[in-house]
Amino acid sequence: MNKIETTIEGLQITITPNNINIKDSYTIRNPFEMRAILKEIKEFLKENNITMDTPFNHRSLWSMIREWVSHNNAYVIGYKRERVGSVDLNFPQKWYVKVLYFFLSLFIL
Repeated sequence: MNKIETTIEGLQITITPNNINIKDSYTIRNPFEMRAILKEIKEFLKENNITMDTPFNHRSLWSMIREWVSHNNAYVIGYKRERVGSVDLNFPQKWYVKVLYFFLSLFIL
């Protein structure tokens, strides 16, 4: 299986090896809601016995939430909305991308 699609909390989710795409992720503003959605995705994979290598095997939930919040912040200020309106939670990440997401997620716009 190289591509799995599902809908969770009204969001279209596409899971491929090393990536989770959440379409229109900008609609979810609360980090705790983001965490709940990520947990639902993880549970979906487990319940369906999907053993694909996903970012869940390499990243913490809070790392993914920081990236999601960073994308949302960029969306709010109007920066490349067509790119940042949906988030790609992938692995591996370059070290400077991790640092950037950390700083960009310190506040929620």
